[in-house]
Amino acid sequence: MLKTFAFAGTAASVLTLSFVDVAKAAQINLSGTIYNITTIDGTFGDLQTTLESQPWWGSSALAEEGAGDLGASLGFPNGLGPYFGYERTATSTRGWSFDDEENAAIGIGVFDPDGFSASRTWAVTETATSVPEPLGILGTIAALGMGAGMKRKFANK
Repeated sequence: MLKTFAFAGTAASVLTLSFVDVAKAAQINLSGTIYNITTIDGTFGDLQTTLESQPWWGSSALAEEGAGDLGASLGFPNGLGPYFGYERTATSTRGWSFDDEENAAIGIGVFDPDGFSASRTWAVTETATSVPEPLGILGTIAALGMGAGMKRKFANK
């Protein structure tokens, strides 16, 4: 019976892995803190809350450091690396990106008077809020099933 539960737990884990969508990510070091960086696409207006919650928002220096540290790790979706936005003006969003030809971070301004005209690929870090993923949930269910089976097996002895 124990073998049955072990097999069921393994099968559930393997099945779950086939449904997990793993985003391409890279790590950067901003002033001694490690961040996992991924990208999102959209306009500033659509993503304002997310972009303004990034650790480099409000700091040109941190945005430049992030773009330089990320380098070419996530490719060049904008013709440059993903944008590390740090400031919104009346007519544009300012940020830093990595330029492969210059092999350095460069300052950019995305002209976007209303905030909804220019869709770009932005660098973002994971938020502090954790959402349970399917693998953890199914693993917990498999462990509980194994525990119940073992309890019945040993109770009958």
